[in-house]
Amino acid sequence: MLAISKFISRLLYSISFWLRKFGIFYRSNLLRFHIFARGGKVGRNFQVRKNVAFDLGENIVVSIGDNVILSENVHIYVTENGQLNIGNGVFIGRYSLLTAHENLSIGDNSQVAHFVSIIDSGHDFYSDDHIHKGIKGPIVIGSDVLVGTQSVILRGAKIGDRAVLGAGCVVTGSIPAHHIARGNPVKSVEY
Repeated sequence: MLAISKFISRLLYSISFWLRKFGIFYRSNLLRFHIFARGGKVGRNFQVRKNVAFDLGENIVVSIGDNVILSENVHIYVTENGQLNIGNGVFIGRYSLLTAHENLSIGDNSQVAHFVSIIDSGHDFYSDDHIHKGIKGPIVIGSDVLVGTQSVILRGAKIGDRAVLGAGCVVTGSIPAHHIARGNPVKSVEY
């Protein structure tokens, strides 16, 4: 009786394992097709977890490298004339938000933790004509960068290679390569 119970347990585990693998494969290839249909490029081993939203506008440039993983509930928006470049080996954590109204670039082997917002646009509340206009600025995140949970990276940010952002950082300017940044407003020190 114990042997049958073990066999059924292993069989159920095996079935659930393969169903999860098939779900990742299905979602990844469906999203890959959606990006290809808009003229984008997607590398090998592109993995998409549950509830990933990818909204693509017209005249966009999307390039996603090899071995990229998008965790659960990641939302990516590339608006009209926007550019999104994600390098090889990039991981984007759960509930993260990426918007590319102008240009968003993430270098190879960078890791973005959960609940991170990377937004390359904003509003100009100080315009003379009192009309709230959208303003944009490119975001460049270098290679081998670690972005801590609940960080916010805003338009015009430039983060150098191998930089580390602590949890809860708000980045609006430049972080040099090989620096550790933390706080709001962000302050960095060389390591």
